[in-house]
Amino acid sequence: FADHHPFGPADQQRINDTFAALPEPKMVVTTEKDAARLATAVGLSPAVRQALHPMPIHVRFLADGDRFDQLLTDYVATALRPTDNTTPTL
Repeated sequence: FADHHPFGPADQQRINDTFAALPEPKMVVTTEKDAARLATAVGLSPAVRQALHPMPIHVRFLADGDRFDQLLTDYVATALRPTDNTTPTL
């Protein structure tokens, strides 16, 4: 499924059916974000929910990671700085 996919009833049934057809041992590997959404999906079977294994995704810059971190920190600090007695906004 694509990123930000809305897991509707048909999708949930497809996941249940595909999972049921898998040989043992069964596991559903997914992103942490989708695992959180699927864990509360009403149409998923308890077996599928129990077999969810979130895979953490980490971002690592191959070059200039420290520079990016500083640019982001500077941007946020500037965006949060109040100007002319206004409320800070992002």
